[in-house]
Amino acid sequence: MLFLFVVAGLLFESWSVSDFLSHLTIETIGWLLLSSGMVIATVGIPIALYFHSRLAAPVILLGVIVCGWLTIGIGTGTLQKGALFGLSLYAVGLSPVYIFLYLAFGGGEYYVRTKRKAELNQ
Repeated sequence: MLFLFVVAGLLFESWSVSDFLSHLTIETIGWLLLSSGMVIATVGIPIALYFHSRLAAPVILLGVIVCGWLTIGIGTGTLQKGALFGLSLYAVGLSPVYIFLYLAFGGGEYYVRTKRKAELNQ
């Protein structure tokens, strides 16, 4: 993920390699690792919940989030080469909210499913 972020910056944002390496600090590396972990968690949690427990609500919510950010980007005109990383910073910054919503909707679906299954078995 970190590699893709750097490659995208070099290809789409016209970063120069020497300029990128000259600004590479401990804080920058920490931020890149943290944001990569947040993106992996934001995408990985709903997929893992689906494959483990067949919970569809988090995957549907992930689709709504992705479509929502694309709609915002297209509607405001920020879904272009120069502003794509700015939009992605907002999306990554809200990932704790997404994770909370995944757990809330997934937990609700799991509760309803187990309650209904218990009622059918009685």
